[in-house]
Amino acid sequence: MKDKNILLIVDNIWEELDLKTVGIPSRADRGRNKMLMTTRKEDVLEKMGSTKNFEMSILNKEEAWTLFKKMTGNVIQRRELHSLPNDVCKECGGLPIVICTIAKALRNKRQESQWEDALRVLRMPSPAQFPRLLEKEYYKIKLSYDYLEHDELKKTFIISSLMENNTSISDLFKNIVSLGILEGANLTIEQARNRLGLVVKELKESCLLLDGYTKERFSMHDVVRIVAVTCGYLDHHVFTERNDLESEWKDKDKLRKCTMISLVGNNIITQLSPQGLDCPELEFFHMSERGSSFKIPEGFFKVMPKLKVLNLFALHQSLLPLSIDLLTNVQTLCLDYSKIKDVAIIGKLKKLKVLSLRDTDIEELPTEMGQLIGLKLLDLSNCRQLEVIAPDVISKLSQLEELYIKGCCIWWKVEVLKEFKHLSQLTNLEIDIKDKKMLPRDFFSKELKKYKISIGDWSSRYRKIYENEILRMLEFKFNSTIPLEEIRGIKNVELLSLAESSDDEEDLAGSNFNLQSNEITPLFNEKV
Repeated sequence: MKDKNILLIVDNIWEELDLKTVGIPSRADRGRNKMLMTTRKEDVLEKMGSTKNFEMSILNKEEAWTLFKKMTGNVIQRRELHSLPNDVCKECGGLPIVICTIAKALRNKRQESQWEDALRVLRMPSPAQFPRLLEKEYYKIKLSYDYLEHDELKKTFIISSLMENNTSISDLFKNIVSLGILEGANLTIEQARNRLGLVVKELKESCLLLDGYTKERFSMHDVVRIVAVTCGYLDHHVFTERNDLESEWKDKDKLRKCTMISLVGNNIITQLSPQGLDCPELEFFHMSERGSSFKIPEGFFKVMPKLKVLNLFALHQSLLPLSIDLLTNVQTLCLDYSKIKDVAIIGKLKKLKVLSLRDTDIEELPTEMGQLIGLKLLDLSNCRQLEVIAPDVISKLSQLEELYIKGCCIWWKVEVLKEFKHLSQLTNLEIDIKDKKMLPRDFFSKELKKYKISIGDWSSRYRKIYENEILRMLEFKFNSTIPLEEIRGIKNVELLSLAESSDDEEDLAGSNFNLQSNEITPLFNEKV
């Protein structure tokens, strides 16, 4: 290597490589020569001391089409194929390994039926096995899954594949926290969130997950999703809408083994048995009814004794089926964006730890909800018809660590707000109290780690700008009867909006104030 300029490429590294052992000089002895390493695991580069790392993302539309044309040759110019070449290229999702394989396979294929078959394979793969056309390439991607060192990573990856693209890590958390996947016994909600954040980060660094619109969200390439669904089916009996409706969904022996079910397609939902599913090993059930008017039969949940997570997204019925009270082991229930109005029956699910009712049509949080004494997370965000919280409910939820109740039209009573003092475990609170006269003294006696609190009738311009970035936000309208001292108990505000108002809310003016610097970071004073 002396007196030469050499580029040495070490391709597809899966584990830390001792360069000296394989005869590659150390950095000091390498002179002007350069080394390029490729891997699907970013931590491998870190262990080997790589200083300049570049992520190779998927190809954009133009790049993908350029590569596809180059690999297929003149055959794509045949008029008989119509739009098939474009359609096939689009389904490759910009992933070079898939584009090259499909393009080479179709290079000399002139018949329309051959292209249609390739398109079918890409669009509707079976979860039971990888299609022969892409079997070798899918197994290469599966290596990233096989090299994951812990079940925590593998199972999180599989459950992530059941979520839509651009799902928030917070929503993934609701679906995973009760399954016993995250390492560490007796984790608090905050500790479990932090743990999941690290797991998602590692999956992204292993090229199995992608960022969503923000880093707090995630997506998955369609080809990687196929690998995940196949691994889930083979390793954990995970059933999805990809399973064959005519055979596997009617095979009672297979259903009795399944541990997870995720249904998004209307074709399967509408053909489910009125008697429900006989799934004694089922722990996770997710169903999205978006665009469907399907109604869950009353006895649907009779044979799901081990169910821990139930996610019924966009449910169209106003009442839950009566058999839901048989789910005695359910710890997570999500009914987001559903038409549910009456939630009294949920009070019978005594082991419930996570309850998400955001954007539902509920009008009241009834007395029965006070029976959920083990509840740790309650999300009532944007329940715009919610006006009443029954007395003695909040005080009984003494294990609550996170409570989200912003965007509701609740007519707060002082007696109900005083019950917040019983929430000794609370660390995260989001709440609107429009009538500031209802604010009890020492309401902020608990030091919160995260909060978004609005007191008074606010429509803050700062909320829209900073709400997704700020962890601790306070909006407060005060006057002579509700003095500024009321907020002295809350610490480490990142965004503070203050306005002084008269009793009749007509004569409003901006306010100047003094608070200790260790209590407030960035500060905004808003005139209303």
